[in-house]
Amino acid sequence: MNNKTPQQIDILIVGAGMVGSALACSIISSCENPPKVMVVEPSKVLVDEQACQPGFDVRSTALSAGSKDWFQSLGLWEELKSKATAIKHIHVSDQGKFGSARMNADELNVDALGYVVENPWLGRVLNNALVNQGNFSLQDRCQIESLESLETGVLAKLKHLDNNECEEVQCGLVVLAEGGRSGLAESLGINRFQKPYSQTAVIANVVTEKFHQNNAYERFTEKGPLALLPLTT
Repeated sequence: MNNKTPQQIDILIVGAGMVGSALACSIISSCENPPKVMVVEPSKVLVDEQACQPGFDVRSTALSAGSKDWFQSLGLWEELKSKATAIKHIHVSDQGKFGSARMNADELNVDALGYVVENPWLGRVLNNALVNQGNFSLQDRCQIESLESLETGVLAKLKHLDNNECEEVQCGLVVLAEGGRSGLAESLGINRFQKPYSQTAVIANVVTEKFHQNNAYERFTEKGPLALLPLTT
């Protein structure tokens, strides 16, 4: 049994994927007097290597212009944009219907309508930021065993996966950022409403004969929507 006094922190973030790591960077960067933050992640958080977290797989993420501005405010955009593909033109159409919608970045006086970034690169940039941030604790190769509500906050039991040692942390706020299939959410009785659509999505990286010219297409059909986003690797 662990008889140590629980470590006192302000915010516990469970999961260092896209949401959890971005939230941690935002809290530390935006607060003049940052709270004590701890991030717990079962996977190893690597530096200058492809991220191991499941969310940073071979898919890509489309970032809006607003998301780009937000990453820029965190000081991460310069590194991100080196492998980000700008969306300059968007063409939206409906199969069998007359007309289409076209948007052009130049006409709107913006650099781009959005950007496409491969998830492994996004994860690498966020991981580097996490490791280099001060004023917070990163516990990778660690998982939450249990959460207990107290009058003064939450008591969390942590298990370090490399040596099976456990410790307790008391915090004022817990953020569950471990995905839609969160076992902790279920154990806490946090209900979710699920509506099956009986549909399957296919995601793929394809190579075209001609350069994409920074065009993005969305086509609505009777069998579902089809989207093509530009990506330069």
